[in-house]
Amino acid sequence: MIYANEKVNYRAAGEDGTAVILIHGIPSSLKVWDFLFQGLVSNGFRALALDLLGHGSSYQPENRSGYTVAAAYEFFEDWVSGFGLKSPSVVIGHSFGGHLAIKYALNNPDKVRALILIDPFLTFDQFRWINRIVFSNPDLAAFLYPLIPAWLIKASIGLGSLRMEKFRIRSYLSGDELAKVANDYKRCSPKVAYFPRSVSDKAFRYAEIKAPTLLMWGKNDLTLSPRWYQEIVSRAPNWSYTVLNAGHNPYLSKPDEVNARIFEFLKSNSI
Repeated sequence: MIYANEKVNYRAAGEDGTAVILIHGIPSSLKVWDFLFQGLVSNGFRALALDLLGHGSSYQPENRSGYTVAAAYEFFEDWVSGFGLKSPSVVIGHSFGGHLAIKYALNNPDKVRALILIDPFLTFDQFRWINRIVFSNPDLAAFLYPLIPAWLIKASIGLGSLRMEKFRIRSYLSGDELAKVANDYKRCSPKVAYFPRSVSDKAFRYAEIKAPTLLMWGKNDLTLSPRWYQEIVSRAPNWSYTVLNAGHNPYLSKPDEVNARIFEFLKSNSI
């Protein structure tokens, strides 16, 4: 447990209900779960969310070798084990967090009561072409990362989240949501750019996940190709799935719809 003594910034609320573990993506923080977090606590669950390795206010390794799936997973699993949870948990992961959630469910089948994946990052080849180009050279991406101003981050995220609505073209993210995402970009280590190259699902046997699983994705995701999810659904026929009219961050753009589907899924599985 090499990260047992390193700082993990996390939030926990609720004491007696089933634990729900929330795992964000790259480059984000536990703050993206604010709306769902409150809903979980209000519905009697114990909500647990962390800033992943290299993100937010958690430990940020200096050496780039610390930015791999293996390192992020060990950091996450050390944190979870510290709670000494007595009963299986619900695990919810978005993007890179979804990858870690799948890995945790496969490694700990007796500790996962249900699994919810939102636009999970399954493998490097799932990236849209522009992201494959950027992250194929993580040295350059990490060098440029701190030089990018917040306004440019908001502008690029906004352009990538445009949609037609009532004959107007607008971002599906509000100004506050764009500011929150941009702030998370600036708070994390530039070296998070090294994480994507180690993302691969070759060792994943999706059909071996026994816990009830809900896969949700935005059909307008410009970060990851949704066609990968159609393939996963065909390989794991017992999974439930929902396709949303959204982009890569549906929990921000359509929080009411996402939350309603999550609680419906939990209720249908008597959780």
